[in-house]
Amino acid sequence: MSEPRQIIIDLFTELGKKYLTKNIAASFELNEGHDIHAFYRLANNPDRVVHLQGYPELCEEGSIYVSARLRDYNKMMNIRQAGIASIGNEHEANIPGAFKELEQHGANLPQNIDALETALKKACKLLKTGKKKK
Repeated sequence: MSEPRQIIIDLFTELGKKYLTKNIAASFELNEGHDIHAFYRLANNPDRVVHLQGYPELCEEGSIYVSARLRDYNKMMNIRQAGIASIGNEHEANIPGAFKELEQHGANLPQNIDALETALKKACKLLKTGKKKK
């Protein structure tokens, strides 16, 4: 069985491919540091980016521990360019409330793409159809 770190990388990458295929995301970025960070820039709302953070050390047997946040893309990139925070820590760009409990506390989710995609859709309206938020 794979280690939690590789499972998170594989699931975040698979989700990125699905979002690109479904035109939910215009782009996908993965950053591997202490934690695993994935960024999905929304196709129909490119000033918004979904940030997933996977925590290998908090995973339980058969699950992955994930948090999700919605961010202002331009603010996030400005923070990166200014060197104010490392990738994944651009917290000033967060748009509170988009992911409910997933952004506040994170969650242990089963190690499969359907569970991850369903949890994200359930938490954030923007991911149900990929449509622009009004």
